[in-house]
Amino acid sequence: MRTWLDFLEQTTMRWRIFASGACGALLLPSFFVPSLFSHLLALLAIAPALALIAPLTWWPRYLAGLCFFGAWILPTTTWYYRIFPWWLALLASVGYVTLIALAFALPALFRRRLVIRDLAFTVIPWALLESVRLYAPVTQDWWIPHLANTQWLNPLIVRAATWGGIPTVIVVVLLVSATLAWLAMRPRRHMAIMGVGFVLGACALYAAAMRTWDFDTPYRVLVVGVQAPPHGGIRANADASDVQELMRMTADAVQSLKYTGQVLFVVWPENMIAESESVRIGEFARAQGIFLVWNRAESVPGAPDRPANTAVYSGADAPNAAVQVLAWKRHAAPSEQITTGAFSSPLQIVGHRVVGAICYDLHYPDIGERLRGHHLVLGMIDDDRYGTLLPYLHASDVVYRAAQHRIPIATGSTSGPTMAVDRFGVVRAGPLPIGVRGVMASELAW
Repeated sequence: MRTWLDFLEQTTMRWRIFASGACGALLLPSFFVPSLFSHLLALLAIAPALALIAPLTWWPRYLAGLCFFGAWILPTTTWYYRIFPWWLALLASVGYVTLIALAFALPALFRRRLVIRDLAFTVIPWALLESVRLYAPVTQDWWIPHLANTQWLNPLIVRAATWGGIPTVIVVVLLVSATLAWLAMRPRRHMAIMGVGFVLGACALYAAAMRTWDFDTPYRVLVVGVQAPPHGGIRANADASDVQELMRMTADAVQSLKYTGQVLFVVWPENMIAESESVRIGEFARAQGIFLVWNRAESVPGAPDRPANTAVYSGADAPNAAVQVLAWKRHAAPSEQITTGAFSSPLQIVGHRVVGAICYDLHYPDIGERLRGHHLVLGMIDDDRYGTLLPYLHASDVVYRAAQHRIPIATGSTSGPTMAVDRFGVVRAGPLPIGVRGVMASELAW
């Protein structure tokens, strides 16, 4: 009976290159239809590509890298053309593919080929490049997909973020892939099958356990996230009718929950509500007995056309319907005309500290400065101008920030993601369907 190694040795070079591209395409479902199943599929998709390129020389390995990363990166960066000039979008996506494909080719520079060394010199540059560009001054703005984006609904892999954030998750995914590839290239192929079974079983069992585990803590909070785009359409700020709609959706959700004695937080989308609506919203929050965090366009002296994008609080404990500014948006999205700032002032509720976060800020590593030492994050998001893929990339960031900083996060959004994530990075509710009006409710331990 032919072994897996014999099968690899008898295939043609062109078939190996094409099959590597097919492996890259297997990562796409984890982006466009995220689920535990599609994320497990993505976790197993890299190892076959690493095994297929093992006997190839430098140029065929590079072509295989172009096929693998091109099949994965190019379809997941089409939304770039919505916000960047076409030449910059092309440079960012195609340029990154041509660069990271070198990770597949580097091992061929050695005259003597060793399987373990080849795998190491493939995954190490890969992990370094993905990790460095998360923190580099320019590339961190571009939201180039990375391997951690393929695993945010896999609680076992997400847990790795606790020890080093997203780079640690990338390393774990590549270690699993390299190990499976090494087993696949051993004479006894049943070891690879056993390895695949172990990975699938461990991830599935851990996911089931985390989603059913009743956390042993006396401190629980109810969170409600509202998802509703402004009636004025994409790029429009919320008007009085939008505020009325948000209040109606919130009141209906509060009435349906029938909660007693628990703290109830509600978070609205990032929709730049006018300051003139502050009193009405404050009175509504007091009447409902809720703690409401919402997004307000705040005028800035000397910059009338560049308001501050702020997270503000109106609540049952606020006197005379007053509001409290929790945070300014720190990072402006492309084409967003606002005044940014690093201001952050947590809210003190029943002995716990609650912090606000606004959209793009959750993508940047410096969000950790605002999250550390607090107990709950309420985030406002507006992704409706960027298509249907970016909300899932944003959801990935929310999950990893929660796991990395051990803090639960609940979001409200215009089109998605609207979700609740516990401090272990497990999604407890949502995300709601992209682009659909709705309400998410969940209980979180804080």
